[in-house]
Amino acid sequence: ISEEESRVLSAKTCLVNRSDKIISTPQQMSALPAGYAIGFFEKDTIIHAMISTGRGLAAGNKNSCVGVGKDIGWELLDLEKGLNWRADGKINIPRGIGKNNTMVYAEAEIHARLLSDLKR
Repeated sequence: ISEEESRVLSAKTCLVNRSDKIISTPQQMSALPAGYAIGFFEKDTIIHAMISTGRGLAAGNKNSCVGVGKDIGWELLDLEKGLNWRADGKINIPRGIGKNNTMVYAEAEIHARLLSDLKR
C-alpha cells in the first residue's frame, strides 16, 4: 500500500474485524498460516492484536491481556496450547482478581485476516 493509504489505517478498524475468519478451536489456530493479523475481541471491541507465524504460533507485545505471555515486550507464543480455550469457541481472558482472591475472566472471540488482504 502507499504511504498515504497507510496513514489512514487503524488497527482498531482496518487490521482485523469481527467479519473476518473466526478462529474457534486450538486446531484452527494450529492450522492458521503465517501472515495473518489475529484480533482478540471482547464483545464488539478489539482488545489485542498479534501476527501469526504458523503452526499455532504468533508474535505480539504486551500479551498478558489475553492470558498468555508477559505484560511488556515482544514474544513469540504458542496460542494453540497457551490460550484458555472454551467449548463454545471462545477464550477466557483475565480481568483481575475478584472476591476471595480468585481470578475473574471475560470471554473473547478470535478473528483473523490475511495481511495481504488489508486493502480489501
